[in-house]
Amino acid sequence: MSVTQESPAIPVPATAPRMVAVIVQGTEVCVPCPSWCVEDHAGARLVELADLAHFGAELSVQLPTFSGATESSITVHLASYPFSVRDDRNPHLSLVSPSGESTTLSADLAETVAQGLERHAAMMRALSAASVEG
Repeated sequence: MSVTQESPAIPVPATAPRMVAVIVQGTEVCVPCPSWCVEDHAGARLVELADLAHFGAELSVQLPTFSGATESSITVHLASYPFSVRDDRNPHLSLVSPSGESTTLSADLAETVAQGLERHAAMMRALSAASVEG
């Protein structure tokens, strides 16, 4: 099992967000883009400003398959839809399952999931040690 990551797990906020231009219904609009966003907004054509999304680098757990390849089991990343009318305007942790379904994790739920993964890892290590001994 490996954990892949393309940028720091904990983003360091910049003193000021960078400004990026997007096209909304044919009009160029400059919007702030947070330092943790890895999206290339250049030339993005949006129907509404509410469609603008910021995504952070993905953190994935890779699992080996029988064929020797690896596949992602879960992926998490920061996300924000700053002009949305829903509750996802502020940066939040998004978890994507192997089936591709995603959910927003509150800080409490993210901690619960992380604790569950830690327990799972501890049990895996114990089972592995027992299999070597036995």
